[in-house]
Amino acid sequence: MLTDDDLENDKLILDQVIEVTGVATDKAAQEMTLDFNVFIQLANPTKFPLNHTYTVKGRCIGYDDLLGEVKIDQAYILNPQNSNDDEK
Repeated sequence: MLTDDDLENDKLILDQVIEVTGVATDKAAQEMTLDFNVFIQLANPTKFPLNHTYTVKGRCIGYDDLLGEVKIDQAYILNPQNSNDDEK
């Protein structure tokens, strides 16, 4: 159940550009998940290995109660890995 505090917090961060740091725990063509709970849609296709720490900057589009994930789109990896050796 949402409280007034939850709604106020949403107003503060919704549609704002934020920066998050975490370990890549899942990926798809243009998507990544950090720490199992921050879903990120990347602005451009980007190759990156899993289990590395990344800082990502993008627009917060909300929180998915069902999946328990923060959603971010139009995102860029600020510290991409240069090595493709351990990319899977």
